[in-house]
Amino acid sequence: MFIIGALGCGSWLGGCLSCVTLAVNRCCDLNPNFKLRWIFQERRIYWIILLIISYAIYGFLFTNPPLFQCDYFSWFFNPRINNNPHLYINVLHTANNCLVSIFITSFYCYLCLLLNQKSRFSLSSGINKTQRQIFLQSTIICSLNAIAAYIHVYMQYFHTPPIAILIGHIT
Repeated sequence: MFIIGALGCGSWLGGCLSCVTLAVNRCCDLNPNFKLRWIFQERRIYWIILLIISYAIYGFLFTNPPLFQCDYFSWFFNPRINNNPHLYINVLHTANNCLVSIFITSFYCYLCLLLNQKSRFSLSSGINKTQRQIFLQSTIICSLNAIAAYIHVYMQYFHTPPIAILIGHIT
C-alpha cells in the first residue's frame, strides 16, 4: 500500500503540472503575444517535460504517501490511528493542489474571455471548429483535475461527506 500510495502521489503531482502546462500552451495557441510563449519555442519544451517527470519522481520518492482507508474507499495522508496528525501532512501535495487549482482556473478563465473576444470581433481570423473542440476538451480535462484538487485539499483537513470523497476520486 505504501508504494502504491507513493506512486499515486507522484503521478498526481506530475499530472497536475502537465495540466498547468497544457493550459499555458492553450493560452499561447490563442494569443500570439502571451508572455510565456517562449517556453514552447525551440527545444525548451523538452526541459518542461523533464521538469514534469522530475516533479513526479520527487513526489514519489520524497513525500509522505497517502494510505488507503477502507471506511471511505479512498486515499488519505492521515491514517487516523490516534497518532499525531501532523506526522502525516504532505505539504507539497496540499501546496500543489492549491496552486494548480488557482492556475488552472485563472488560465481557463483567461482562455474563455479570449475565445469569446476572438469569436465576437473577428470573423476572418476567428476560431475554427477544430480549435473550439480542442479547447473544450482541454477545458473539461483540466476542470476535472481542478475539481479533484479542490476536493482533495478539503478532505485532507476537514470531515468530508462520503459522496464528496467519491466525486473527488471520480474526477
